[in-house]
Amino acid sequence: MTLNAGRKASAGSNQTRSNKPSTASNSSNITPEDESERLSADLALFLSNPSLQSALADGSLDLASYSSTINSELATLERECIALHRQAAPDIRILRDEMDVCDSILAGLQEML
Repeated sequence: MTLNAGRKASAGSNQTRSNKPSTASNSSNITPEDESERLSADLALFLSNPSLQSALADGSLDLASYSSTINSELATLERECIALHRQAAPDIRILRDEMDVCDSILAGLQEML
């Protein structure tokens, strides 16, 4: 079984969740019923994938291995994302400096008015 099928199911569940704002203060407001509904929706989405259904039916899906693979891929993506942010940091600093200059020019113009 390929991991792409699982990613599609996972991506779909992320799209479903993206409709609700996700903040730390929001997580304390989640009721057990909301969590149960979200889990049921995620499970239904996961099970709606024909590849995953057949793999679960014939026992060829090893969820522990699949989970380990996904965690490894997430760690790799996280490292790549951090590297990209670090690579962009000098450009962001230049942009910030230019914004500060523009802000001071606008402040001077406002004083003139």
